[in-house]
Amino acid sequence: MIKIFILLIVTGLSIKCFPQEDTLSNNQDAIEELLESSAETDDESEIINLLEDLAADPVNVNTASINDFLRIPFISNLTAAKILNYRKANGYIFSIRELLSITGIDKDEIIKSQEYLAIDDRLNKSTGDVKEISKSFLQMDFRSRMITAIESSSTTDESKYLGNKYKLYNRARVNYSDKIKLGLLTEKDAGENNYADFTSFFLYAENLGPIKKFIAGDFNIEFGQGLAMWSPYGLSKSGNTVKSIFKANKIIKPYLSTNESKFFRGTALSANYDAFNLTLFYSSNKIDASIDSFTNQITSLVETGYHRTTNEINKKNNINQKSFGSILNYKLQDLANLDLLYYNTSFNKSFSNLYNGSSFNCYSASYKFNLKSLLIYGETSWNNAAATINTIQFSLNDNISACISYRNYSRNYYNFFGFGFGENSGQTRNETGFYTGINIKSKFGRVNFYYDQFKFPYSSFSSTLPLVGREIYIEYYNKLFKKFEFIFRFRNERKQITINLNDTESIADRLLQNLKFEIKYRLSSILNLKSRFDYINQFIRQLPGEDGYFLLQDVNIKPVSKLNIFARVILYDTDSYDTRLYEYENDLDGVLSSALLYGKGFRWYLLVKYDLLPYLKLTLKYREHFKLKENAIYETNYSLDNNISMQIELKL
Repeated sequence: MIKIFILLIVTGLSIKCFPQEDTLSNNQDAIEELLESSAETDDESEIINLLEDLAADPVNVNTASINDFLRIPFISNLTAAKILNYRKANGYIFSIRELLSITGIDKDEIIKSQEYLAIDDRLNKSTGDVKEISKSFLQMDFRSRMITAIESSSTTDESKYLGNKYKLYNRARVNYSDKIKLGLLTEKDAGENNYADFTSFFLYAENLGPIKKFIAGDFNIEFGQGLAMWSPYGLSKSGNTVKSIFKANKIIKPYLSTNESKFFRGTALSANYDAFNLTLFYSSNKIDASIDSFTNQITSLVETGYHRTTNEINKKNNINQKSFGSILNYKLQDLANLDLLYYNTSFNKSFSNLYNGSSFNCYSASYKFNLKSLLIYGETSWNNAAATINTIQFSLNDNISACISYRNYSRNYYNFFGFGFGENSGQTRNETGFYTGINIKSKFGRVNFYYDQFKFPYSSFSSTLPLVGREIYIEYYNKLFKKFEFIFRFRNERKQITINLNDTESIADRLLQNLKFEIKYRLSSILNLKSRFDYINQFIRQLPGEDGYFLLQDVNIKPVSKLNIFARVILYDTDSYDTRLYEYENDLDGVLSSALLYGKGFRWYLLVKYDLLPYLKLTLKYREHFKLKENAIYETNYSLDNNISMQIELKL
């Protein structure tokens, strides 16, 4: 144990040499709320990267366009429009207090977005909590982290792994005068033998004469509504029922993440001329894949990023993927955006199944019209088949907003970089759907509602039959007293699935219902509590019914300004994996943990954050998970998994 702590201290060092708040450290409740209300099909493990990018590069409230504001998940089109109108009428905005004073603005959205807003300090008059943009010419950031299991009695056979059980992460960034940025990241997963199994890097420059942006190294491309190209992470259906469909893109942006797939490695540049913007890019990247030894064709692309065993290592970087393309954008102030995309991606081997050939072209067009309280946007893409999504979002007044959206993704539409909105978030194929979302605010609380009808018209990998379904979501929030908040969430999904009865595959209607009750209460200036109860049940007429629940209790104690203590206890009981429940945990700064709970068990953690000195911060987390075994007779009737993680941050 002593050796583990020494190793954690040595490798947990993180140095930050610029005066900014660390990402995601002070907005944990808002982040957890965003994830807890999201659909289970979302890839929440990658959403942390989106929020970290925003916190590292906050939106300047005095220069931002409406699209810049909409990059923040908590800000709606109505709030963004009110900020722009206020700025146009009154000029420079000095503080967050001034934002909160704007007539009719949603104060809750502004408060949740504090981490991602910045104010230019050229007049040195900011009095609020929004970050001031640093005048420093050189900014540096280095973070290193270790997470390791102390004891594990799970069924996973770790003896077959070639490496040790430590998960290591190192990231360095340099920012010179907000014009030139460099980044380098290395990562090793538990069980991997190479201490730099994955490496990511970039050089980024902007506003260099006619060149608006330039990137060499790793980067992402975000286009339209994500049908043809998007980052490997994003939000889909969530409690933000009106805003969740819309994607605000940055076209090209540096990539420095631990997701080892769906990014570009090469160069990209963007140039402006009047209202036009032209982006060109080229990439050559080695990716993981399974290869048929007889035909020498690709049978599947491997996106786990794990290289722990000989079999996994044999699949590493054995395919070369080359991509090139261009994007033409026309922007009419904040009123309209029209975009065209073409790209080609090719592989040095051909596919043997789903995709036909080794070279693929994709064409796409997107649009956005912003007319005061009305936002109309969409995208249509073509790659041997069509995919389209079109949405109307509107506000009846300051308290009522709604959206209507239609999507149609052909079964033969496929691409390697898309992340479109849908029931199967990110898959963007073989789906049609009609979505309606409503948000209502009143003195009695806030109500979010959506109704989504969807259909998978043709057979797919998971089903040989076409399927249909619908989903209803209701969320109610009320701040009953100054120090007491109540949240209720209800999700009802009726969806066709395929089941095997007597060796015959048939369609069955599955009704899945999930209720969540959550109470937050502030007992004093140093003590905050949160209690939650989740219940889920599943009904399939041909099978026995199932249900499950969990009870959660959070405690946050801040006895002094330098010390912050978080603790959580969970008790859960579900009938099977089909009635699983999810929970998201507070963690080290820059980390968001999630857990999938099913069966019977008990889970707890303790997280301590302490500012040893004004420039030195220590974070330590310990977690245990006890899970009862099924049909245990002659052995211990529970399994135990626990781990410890540590991070030390130095800011100069």
